Amino acid sequence: MRNIFLTMLALFVASFGASAFAAGEYNLENVTDGQTVRGIVTSSSAVGHASVWYTEGDFKLHAAFKDLTDPKGDDFYEGWLVQRSPFKFISTGELIKSNGKYINDFTSNIDYRSYDFYVLTLEPNDGDPAPADHIFEGTVLMKDAMMKKDTHMMKKEAGDTMMKSEDKMMKDDNPKRKLLKTSVQDRLSKINLSIRKIEIILERIESLEQRLPTLNISDTKKSQYVEILTVLKEVLLEKKASMM
Repeated sequence: MRNIFLTMLALFVASFGASAFAAGEYNLENVTDGQTVRGIVTSSSAVGHASVWYTEGDFKLHAAFKDLTDPKGDDFYEGWLVQRSPFKFISTGELIKSNGKYINDFTSNIDYRSYDFYVLTLEPNDGDPAPADHIFEGTVLMKDAMMKKDTHMMKKEAGDTMMKSEDKMMKDDNPKRKLLKTSVQDRLSKINLSIRKIEIILERIESLEQRLPTLNISDTKKSQYVEILTVLKEVLLEKKASMM
């Protein structure tokens, strides 16, 4: 259990820190084919992802890109959300560069969940509101849809063994759970976590929970992962609440 815990904690915290770039999470594709666009070539190592949330009347988009080549002159990157049928699109604004990555955060009180396709363009500073050269494209990851697949569904897919293990683990008087929670709290207390970092880690946990039933590992291993994820998520939510 200790080795698995360390592996999982390293996966969610140490390995990527504040980055949203975990293996398998890139859902946008470089569409430049290595060609020069407005004087620059997009690096083959460039990757990007885009996710949306819709909760309590608030629509949120978060897109991030790693290893993007800086535009020349006054050019800039701009994000777009596209509804494919009937065809409509909206601008999600100019991207900003932060800690070496280009970020596109967009919020609205309008429900744009039908706009499920994201486009990153490279724009000239010419005042033309129309999209220019496409750099990345892809279907957005609907985080609200993932959230609706609650823990009960995950348990059902994973089987009775995992469900019994998690139910047992959730009991406050479980000494094994107390020990694991204390260990998680101790390790997280030594890491500089912002609310955004915590949210990113929680996203990774939710993503893994969705994939866990399909992993080619024993039921025993799956049960151990459930125990670790349950406690890790609980500690992170408590830490997030204390920071708000």
